[in-house]
Amino acid sequence: MDLIPDISIFLVASIVVIISALGLVKTADAIATQTGWGRVWVGSLLLGGATSLPELVTVSSAVHFLQPIEGANLALGTVFGANMMNVSKLTLIIALLGGRDFFQLLSSEQKYLAGIALTLTIMTFFLSILGMDFRWLFLSPATLIILFLYFISQRFLMKWSSNATNSREIKSGRSLKSAWSIFLLSAIAVFASAPFLAISASNIANHTGFGESFIGVLGVALVTSLPELASTIAAIRIKAPDLAVATIYGTNAFNIAILGVADMFYTSGSIFGHINTGSLLACIFAMLLAAFGTIQVMLKRPIKHFSLFEPSTFTICSIWVIGIILIFNTR
Repeated sequence: MDLIPDISIFLVASIVVIISALGLVKTADAIATQTGWGRVWVGSLLLGGATSLPELVTVSSAVHFLQPIEGANLALGTVFGANMMNVSKLTLIIALLGGRDFFQLLSSEQKYLAGIALTLTIMTFFLSILGMDFRWLFLSPATLIILFLYFISQRFLMKWSSNATNSREIKSGRSLKSAWSIFLLSAIAVFASAPFLAISASNIANHTGFGESFIGVLGVALVTSLPELASTIAAIRIKAPDLAVATIYGTNAFNIAILGVADMFYTSGSIFGHINTGSLLACIFAMLLAAFGTIQVMLKRPIKHFSLFEPSTFTICSIWVIGIILIFNTR
């Protein structure tokens, strides 16, 4: 019976997070078109960061409030699981709604963003393998490396995106002031409700015996990645493919930066020094999926639903399924 309150809290918090994130999504395109920042950068930093607020609050809460090993792997599992899910669901959405020539409509800046997300994931993998379990005051070497790479890459991406032209941009009737107001109110709601995801998910893991890395990879990651799902579908429906793809890869890059932030809240060394097998597997599969996704963006070829020799709907979704099965079996 103790499981029922935790499930209830998890569901209520999830609903609030999703509704709040939808408010963020609806205002992002208005901000992008009225500021001239470009959809690639706005999708990467503003919309990607906004829809990653659940992950930010969830993983920071996990490492601060939960037991050291438990919190570290719930945080790592949540981020890597969300990144795995983001690439696979983007592939499915494009296959269903994007049209055969979707990737050929993307601007050239998308390959840089996809490469940034892949590079950050690879760097996180090596930091986890090295296991640098020490810090200076509240900063670990891993935090410094990840955050430096993220911010410097975003600086260059903003320059490239702002200089790019996109004749398909749609002017929004919403005022810029109104858009920012709704954006901030939605962000506050996300910050208020997301911490309950971490605590309730950990309790569910304890009750069910699934373990924190699997609950993070499939449970919390599923809920916290739903805002990206909504934003991607909305972007495709308004015929803004750059915003759709930038949201996913921007989110994946931002999620890795979140681990750097969460590491500052960890009081037992570095979270990268306490990674378990399940979270490490999730990181490996997140790298594989990011690599396939980057190749897909760079090739800019018509969508292939089945191919064993290059990225396709079948190969990417199959990798995700195999990853989930292997992670489950490590519990």
